Formats: sequence, structure tokens, C-alpha cells
Amino acid sequence: MGMGMLYALGARFYDEDDNSLSPVAKNLARVSRIDIDGIDQRFKRADIKIATSSEMTLFGENSFLENRAYRKGASDLDVARLFRGCENFMEKTAELLGIGHVDFPSLGSGGGCAWALFTYFKAKITEPMDYILEKIDFKDLIKDMDYLILGEDLSQFNAYSSINMAKLAKRYNDKIRIIFLHDDSNEDNYDKTYFDYVYKYHIESNLDRNSLLEKIRQLAGEVNNKYLTSSEN
Repeated sequence: MGMGMLYALGARFYDEDDNSLSPVAKNLARVSRIDIDGIDQRFKRADIKIATSSEMTLFGENSFLENRAYRKGASDLDVARLFRGCENFMEKTAELLGIGHVDFPSLGSGGGCAWALFTYFKAKITEPMDYILEKIDFKDLIKDMDYLILGEDLSQFNAYSSINMAKLAKRYNDKIRIIFLHDDSNEDNYDKTYFDYVYKYHIESNLDRNSLLEKIRQLAGEVNNKYLTSSEN
């Protein structure tokens, strides 16, 4: 829920006896009062953007507590305690800021840090690739390309960023062909609609640096031989 981040920025947390609480997960349920007077005013005035591909909510069907906590080794009892603690922290935040309970996709990103940035600092949420493409002249870069090769960690993000980039590439250059590199150690459950070709590969996770670089060179050669050498350009 961004408790540690808020503490680092100057917020302080207290229990019902007004004892100071350290910003750790087990204290979420003990928070009775939140003091934000010590937060640097520059953060309150800043224009903050959250770049996230995650659709995780706080307490909805796609709760970060279900996904993130179990992945990091939490037990069912740990998760139940986290739910109670996070609900309390949201309640105390709502009382402090005079707002309702806010929860929608993306706010569970970063273990709920996105929610804290959104509620405490009015941060805006954007797709990571959209944000990056705002900073470069992507339309000009893509207009003369024959192929665009994309790859992404499918174990977490279901190719969201690659799909967004492929959509934009097709918008600016309808003749471009998209090659997506799929690590076959990950599940094949993402939307392939926007990819012209999907090339599956496998690179062992226990390689040393030199062996890993050699495997990447081999992968590049395979993709080049299969797709790029046939390009008229």
C-alpha cells in the first residue's frame, strides 16, 4: 500500500496509543493515525506519472494480494492478515484525506504503491510504452521499417507493452510486420492478434554471462535467417 514509500517521503504512522509505527506490513493493521505534515511540499506539487502495464487491483478479482503475495512466498494466513491490514490502511487514508475508498485496475501495481501515489499525490496512470513513445518520435522512426522485433517477460505482463507498441507501429506503417520473441518457458496465453510472427526460443536460466551472450547472438541469427533475409529491403 505504499506505506514504506510514504514513510521515506516524510509521512509518519501511529497506533491507537499514539506510539510511532515502523512502515512494515505487520503494522498496517495497527495504524490508527497518519501524519503527512512532514512530507516535502515538492512532492505534493509534483506532476507524477505512474507507468504500469499491470491490471492488478487492491481488493478486486485481480488483487495484488492474491498475485504478488503468494508469488513472494506468503501463506494463506499471511495473505488474510495482509488483507485486513490493507483494508485498515485504506480506511485511515480515506479519513485523513476526506475521500472515498478508491480501487480500480493498476492501483495494485508495486504492491499498492500506485494507489498511494494516486491518492496522496494525485498521480496520473499511463502505460509504460505510451509514456516512452511520448518522449521519442516513434512515428518517424517506424515509417520506413519492414520489420519490428519485440520481446517481453511473459511471466508477469502478458505482452501488454509489446501489444501496445505493435498497435502503434501498424497505425503509422500498415505494411510493417511484427515479430514477437516468445520464451517457451512461459505460458502461451497472450493476445497474438497484433503479431505477424511468433518465434519461440529457449535460453537456460543458469548460463554465465559469456554463454548467455552467445545464446542471444544465436537467437539473433536464427531470427535473421528465418525472417529478415527474405525482406526485399
